[in-house]
Amino acid sequence: RNQGLSGRLTYDYGQRYLFEFNFGYNGTERLAKEDRFGFFPAVSLGWVISNEAFFEPMKNVVDNLKIRGSYGLVGSDDLAAAGGSYYLYIDKITNNDLSYLKWTSGQNMDYQLGGPQMAYYAMSGLGWGKVKKLDIGIDFTLFRNWTFTFDYFYDKRYDIFMNREAWPQSLAYHIAKPWSNIGKMDNKGVEFSINYANNFSKDLSVSLQANFTYNKNKMVYVDEPEYPTIWKSETGKPYSRITGYIAEGLFKSQEEIDNSPAQNLGSTPKVGDIKYRDLNGDGIIDSDDQTMISKYGSTPRLQYGFGGTVNYKKFDFGVFFSGSALRSIMTNGIDPFQEGIAVGNRNVLKYIADNYWSEEKQNWDAKYPRLGLLATDVANNT
Repeated sequence: RNQGLSGRLTYDYGQRYLFEFNFGYNGTERLAKEDRFGFFPAVSLGWVISNEAFFEPMKNVVDNLKIRGSYGLVGSDDLAAAGGSYYLYIDKITNNDLSYLKWTSGQNMDYQLGGPQMAYYAMSGLGWGKVKKLDIGIDFTLFRNWTFTFDYFYDKRYDIFMNREAWPQSLAYHIAKPWSNIGKMDNKGVEFSINYANNFSKDLSVSLQANFTYNKNKMVYVDEPEYPTIWKSETGKPYSRITGYIAEGLFKSQEEIDNSPAQNLGSTPKVGDIKYRDLNGDGIIDSDDQTMISKYGSTPRLQYGFGGTVNYKKFDFGVFFSGSALRSIMTNGIDPFQEGIAVGNRNVLKYIADNYWSEEKQNWDAKYPRLGLLATDVANNT
């Protein structure tokens, strides 16, 4: 249950100087009584320059010109990061049958019983996640037909719900480490849109639109343990990114495999498999050798769209295209068919089937490594 009180005050002086103040005083039952209410104000200012007397001579070209800005605080009680747990200010104990909690009995020692598990310990002082939002923009219209809008935004997120991963195991929390308002993340970018509208006659009108958005984020602070390797740290990296091993080509011979760092990632390496870089130089390819392999993730940094509409009498035709860029995805797990028919390791997309390494072709410049039937045969390549 949520409760809230909101209000807004606006002021317009001569249709030139604009001011608005609004606030929200919100409460959520997800937080303890002493922490569940938060005050979130925001203020915005605007100046309609085109309504000034000195601007009158330019109105035959620029019909409207307005600059604006806003700054405010937004709160969030979204606990999705905690796996849907609702009351993080109360200890949570569950009945689990995890192997390290089981005890066995019976004649053949095959009767297993689970036991209680501390899911997480309560954390006092848990409050709202917050975002300080800044937006600066400009709107203008040219020749009564062309409308342009440009915005710069900067979001400073803090008090993000996160596990206290930096707490040492010596505190005996194990997997039940408490949650806390400790994370910080910055997000900034620009938005631009352009619109054209014109009535050529009483029967014919045309409108065109285009938009562009770019945003970039960075984890400013993540509560994380002291990793033995600096590249494991998340602090300072984009929130949406891809982490994995760095490929150094394909194994070209058994001798190369024997003389390379041990690479047992679920299957025995074979000729044609991917050879990974041993980042920490310990002679073993494992999770300590994983690093950021793409600063782009599944969420695109760049999004755009364009289209138009034509209206003639009682007929209209419209089309709009949208796209994204600066995005990376993992291709493993992509199946060519829907579930239930021919899914899994025995079917691949055509562009993979046409460009993988094979012993017959000896095509070392192939885009994809050796293929196999079972996951236990090609685990090194996924």
